[in-house]
Amino acid sequence: MKMARKIRRQRAQKEKKMFNQALKRVSQRFEMLGDKCRACGVDFDTTNPEHVEEWKVYIQDDDPRLVCPDCNKKIIELREEMMEEDDEV
Repeated sequence: MKMARKIRRQRAQKEKKMFNQALKRVSQRFEMLGDKCRACGVDFDTTNPEHVEEWKVYIQDDDPRLVCPDCNKKIIELREEMMEEDDEV
């Protein structure tokens, strides 16, 4: 019984260590985002729940980019236009 407890404890410690490492990587990525929209420069307010829910993060070339809702709409429209042009060709 002691051996089983020791194995469970070691497994739990290993899982906790892996979780903390993953959390640290995620925190570093969020710090890389900045506090403004990458496209237009509008300030991102972390205390405003609407901002947190509506703003998007795009990853391009392993570089996270924070984008406001207005710029996100423009990005979606441009993608749709590009898809239509590709379909016509």
